[in-house]
Amino acid sequence: MRMNLGVLCGFAYIFLLSIQLTLVWVEVRRQRNTLRNIDLRNLPNPTPWHRIVVVQPILSGDPMLSQVLQKNLRSLPPQVHFLWLIDHADKEAQRIANAILEVSMKEYPPDEATLDPSNPRVSILLCPTAETDINPKSFKLQLALEKVHREYFVVLDDDTMICPQTLSTTIDWLEFVDLYTGLPSYHRGVNLWSDLVAHFVNNNAVKTYLPPNVIFPPISINGMFYGVKTNTLRTMGGFRSIWHVLCDDHAIHQLFVQHGKIIKQGIARVEISTNLTGALAYMRLMHRWMVFASLLIRQQYWFIQVTLGILLGLPPILLWIALLQSGSNWHSLVFVTALLGLRQLIIALVQRVAFDQVLSTNWWRSLVAELVQPFQLVSALIWPMIVWREKRIRVDSPNAFRILQPNDTCSQ
Repeated sequence: MRMNLGVLCGFAYIFLLSIQLTLVWVEVRRQRNTLRNIDLRNLPNPTPWHRIVVVQPILSGDPMLSQVLQKNLRSLPPQVHFLWLIDHADKEAQRIANAILEVSMKEYPPDEATLDPSNPRVSILLCPTAETDINPKSFKLQLALEKVHREYFVVLDDDTMICPQTLSTTIDWLEFVDLYTGLPSYHRGVNLWSDLVAHFVNNNAVKTYLPPNVIFPPISINGMFYGVKTNTLRTMGGFRSIWHVLCDDHAIHQLFVQHGKIIKQGIARVEISTNLTGALAYMRLMHRWMVFASLLIRQQYWFIQVTLGILLGLPPILLWIALLQSGSNWHSLVFVTALLGLRQLIIALVQRVAFDQVLSTNWWRSLVAELVQPFQLVSALIWPMIVWREKRIRVDSPNAFRILQPNDTCSQ
């Protein structure tokens, strides 16, 4: 009976992964066909790089910060303008930005960078400290929105990298939708904890964002990167209307849905490079993600909850049962080997379909990143408190933003 239960759960696990792969293939093919069938005469062709501003809220602390910022500068065409949003009090971020800016001015003089001598390639906006009940990212983005004059407003996190093709695809889609966002993929981490995060994202991002698109509209966005038209944001009140919301991804999604705007979860790839300091940073990050994910799903209609529960929540549980109930004889060893081999194959195929390449993977770290998910989710359900920017916050809903006082209890 033990062996039968393990085999049954193993087959069910592979079946669900195969369903995910099929839905990914359907969505990727649909989007690529749509782009091919678009009448290019209605699109800005070639891409109007000089009408794009890439807005980046920057916070020091990540050792990869300078490298990531420079990679974006060198990757994107020189006509694209960058606006870096830095806190007045963040002297280290200012030092890094000014050092990069000095090099950038030599590589791309103002007249060469923007075809306008009065506009440099990069602008730095020093921002005052946001009040404690205001999301610092949304606060800085609102300050940027009040300053920019370019048509396309692209938000990019300071640990995220995009290529010209991703940006060009975004501008193409913005002729037909109101917000376009891409698929995240993580670079392998320099230590175990960063690598576990990378494997979690690379295992799940494509399967999380694309399959639901076949069945229902997006329920959130990838806030690490998205593009909109500047006037679209302004007509909805900008970020000021949502800056009291802690989860800015959810807030942007809700803002666009409430105004009847169209959100496109695209297939353009964005790359993220983040290094965590250790186990505590890893646990805090994963706990925060799971808290927001669980609250977001609980706000959906029952059909969406059931669909996401089956597609995303059930597979790790089935994998646990398959491994625990498979027995200890040689037949079981063959079964487990085949199961884990098929798992890796399907993950690789999903990545190949979405990104046209297979991301670097360590099989056992990938497996650990999946097996710990049920425990991380349970922790988020019973303890909806997070540590964010050194503040302890009770999160009762994605719209909550309660900063805990020092005498409040929070062990996270």
